[in-house]
Amino acid sequence: MGDNIPLSVEIPLILRALDFFRELKNELLTERHKQFVYGDRVILLCFRLHVLEANNIMTMPLPLDVLDRATVKVTAFVHAVIDNPSADRSICVEVGLLLEQLIARRILSTDRLFEE
Repeated sequence: MGDNIPLSVEIPLILRALDFFRELKNELLTERHKQFVYGDRVILLCFRLHVLEANNIMTMPLPLDVLDRATVKVTAFVHAVIDNPSADRSICVEVGLLLEQLIARRILSTDRLFEE
């Protein structure tokens, strides 16, 4: 995060974001999906529901405006990186696997915050 944010605020924000992305990853990898492919576009009807459910599971849910912004950005990202969309391939599962990798890397870097 930025240099102007004190660690006492930054650490809880990082951990809260990690908690959300862990829950979202679990939702994406375990729940049912509903997507359609129209030409070169993938329509993810289930993604918003996964985001809301992941947030509801959290002890300290994120505000809905934060979720809305995150959903728009992730959906735009998915549309930008998916080549040759297929109705047989679950985009949500692919995003969940990507989140799993990103979370593992981020946890390694945040562990250093708690070293003495």
